[in-house]
Amino acid sequence: MSAGLEVADVFRRHGEAYRRAHDGHLSRVERRVMSAIELCRTAALGGHTEACAECGLVSALHASGEGPLVAVAVVAGDGDPLLPCGRCRQLLLEAGGADLLVDTAEGPVELKVLLPAAFSGTDLAARREPRP
Repeated sequence: MSAGLEVADVFRRHGEAYRRAHDGHLSRVERRVMSAIELCRTAALGGHTEACAECGLVSALHASGEGPLVAVAVVAGDGDPLLPCGRCRQLLLEAGGADLLVDTAEGPVELKVLLPAAFSGTDLAARREPRP
């Protein structure tokens, strides 16, 4: 699934017009950086990449406008279930909530069991300072 519009795409579409409009204000280095971004698709220069499958899943979900997630299964190269790391568990919480089912070797488990004392948007609402 496409991640949507990237920095490189914007530079490719509008870079030349921007350079013309700002001709006297762009340094040689700035022009070279823009050119490098237009020619390259690596993450460091504006391309899209994901660190892990869970990040890719949540990114695709947000890009599609669909959701929330209901269940997720992450598997290792050998096909056995693999538990998401703490960072990914937080992303999954934000995309599916505490009741999201995560497949484990013992069967599906609610994310709240794997992420005790999680912090979410409901915590922010509950802890907001009262307005005078």
